[in-house]
Amino acid sequence: LFTFAVRCESINDTVNKMVNAGLERPKILDMSRNQPRGGKLSWRVARFEGHPFGSFLPFVIEWTDGHHPAQSLSHDCTLDAFSISHPEAAQLSEYLNLMGVSIVCSTGIKSLCVKLSTPNGEVALET
Repeated sequence: LFTFAVRCESINDTVNKMVNAGLERPKILDMSRNQPRGGKLSWRVARFEGHPFGSFLPFVIEWTDGHHPAQSLSHDCTLDAFSISHPEAAQLSEYLNLMGVSIVCSTGIKSLCVKLSTPNGEVALET
């Protein structure tokens, strides 16, 4: 597990909140791809840089066509838990809250941890 994304309704609003909180303004990239069964997915992404959190501060994504690709996936795998440990947990938590994310963030050695329920049992992914 290296990093993660946070979905936002308005990438412009989210970026502005983060810049107002002291982060550098990132480039917002427009991206898209054709789906194998037809149709096109479109999204916009931004990755914040120049801060001490590295990949522990997620990049943000806005699905511009209103269709999130997870809507067409099977639902036999679920996210049960997501936690972050970082030496600067308090500040990181503030940024995550500005993004609209409530993830457990504790002070400690840098670590991302995800627990999933799958048809084959629980799976944990960790840095």
